Amino acid sequence: MTSTANWAACALVAVLAASLSLSSPNIEADTVTLVEGTRTAQRCIEQQIRPCPAISAYSLQQTIVAAAATWNGWPVERTTRLLAALSGLSVGLLAILTVTRLSSQHRATGLAVVAAGPLLYYARSSFGEALACLALAWFIVVIVRDHEPRAAQLTGIGIAALWASLGKDTMPLFVVLFGLAAVWLDDRRPRGGWPRVCATVVGASAGAAAFAGFHRFRLGTFYNAEYVDHPEFFLSSPLDVSSAFLGHWLAPSAGLVWFWPLAAAVLLWSGRHGAASAAIAAAYAAGTSLWWAPFGWVAWGDRLLYPVVVGAVFLCLLLRRPAVRIPWPIVALSTVTGIAAIATALDPGALAAFFAADARFPGPPTIQADVTLYRAFLRHLTWERWLDLRLVFTGAATAPGMAASVALVLAVGLVAPGAAGRGAGDRNPPRA
Repeated sequence: MTSTANWAACALVAVLAASLSLSSPNIEADTVTLVEGTRTAQRCIEQQIRPCPAISAYSLQQTIVAAAATWNGWPVERTTRLLAALSGLSVGLLAILTVTRLSSQHRATGLAVVAAGPLLYYARSSFGEALACLALAWFIVVIVRDHEPRAAQLTGIGIAALWASLGKDTMPLFVVLFGLAAVWLDDRRPRGGWPRVCATVVGASAGAAAFAGFHRFRLGTFYNAEYVDHPEFFLSSPLDVSSAFLGHWLAPSAGLVWFWPLAAAVLLWSGRHGAASAAIAAAYAAGTSLWWAPFGWVAWGDRLLYPVVVGAVFLCLLLRRPAVRIPWPIVALSTVTGIAAIATALDPGALAAFFAADARFPGPPTIQADVTLYRAFLRHLTWERWLDLRLVFTGAATAPGMAASVALVLAVGLVAPGAAGRGAGDRNPPRA
């Protein structure tokens, strides 16, 4: 796989992500709530109101960006579009990271993972998952170094760990786990392993402290009492928890093997690197399996799991020396799911139809109104409903959808021989 082909595919993915995010982005209701909350926070600060409960806890990464914009006079609509634009930029930068930071035998696979899967859907969405994916991938790139870290490098690791930890208040622990895995799995045994881990712990702890301070400002407690003090927001029965956990991987409505088969294959075909990385992703999935909306509710695939999946894939590809060769059928299936993601982003009606009423559930029940009915509805959505591909691909039949689909096929076609074929593959350690 030539460098020219890699860069051409990278450029296609970056331009495609930017085009999707800048042309009528999908502004999610949660994003509007987040941006309006930053205005409320400003009033609470100015009027010294404590606590300030009319603020929702989402990504602190997005909250910081939104606060910087709204506090400088940006209107809500413009700020939400900024957050959507950051999603597209994040996916484009992920593609650039694969070309500039992965070793030559892994670049094609890394680019294929970014291009063929759900990320291009989130390039057009104002949800914060694309930004969180980039932050965690960058942290892993920073901690995997081929030289002894000095004060400047350790500071960089700490800052990267801090920023990655701000994606969700559940993320700091997993940033530490990725840091430990990066040191433990590195076959080069570079010097300064424990200083790297310590820098990671300091950065992640700062991220956890930031969330604790934010919750204190919002609710007067150092934890998210809005959810933690309300047990109805957590799944408790073994049936519900096991259904959600298996659903992360296998559910026709969200499972990783259907919505991102190439990422799943990288983890499965990467030996001990893949096993350890997949274990971290599985631990995160086990945690979200206790949550009332384990997949992120109205979302393409398993939204809440994707940042950890990106981190796991980057960890594998940065540390594994032999090339990961993916069977051609999986590359082809991932390309189809990538086109479906683009089509759904261009025509969100497919997702709306997925949640539509049926004879068994006349309307989506709310968990606050009827916990038992809601949990039955969740199992129904997880295992008994499939996304209607006829509706999904109506978005691909439009002129923008056809252009985007052709761009995706070209991008994957440029790198597919390196991802699935024998390729040249060098044996040099990965560089960062």
